[in-house]
Amino acid sequence: MYLLPEALARAQMYEERLREAERDRLVSRISSARRARRRAELAALRARRARRRAELAALRARRALAIAQID
Repeated sequence: MYLLPEALARAQMYEERLREAERDRLVSRISSARRARRRAELAALRARRARRRAELAALRARRALAIAQID
């Protein structure tokens, strides 16, 4: 007589553990995705800055060359 309520209670506890584990996995995936996105954004920002520095260096070199040719 007591077997059925006990089995039901165990099944409910098992289901709750499964739901909790799934929530934990979801939180972990979201956190990982956010970290990956942030790393990608920072890498893109570094690349833009490096490209801009290279463009400015090339511009300075062209100006220096133009000034040298004038003199």
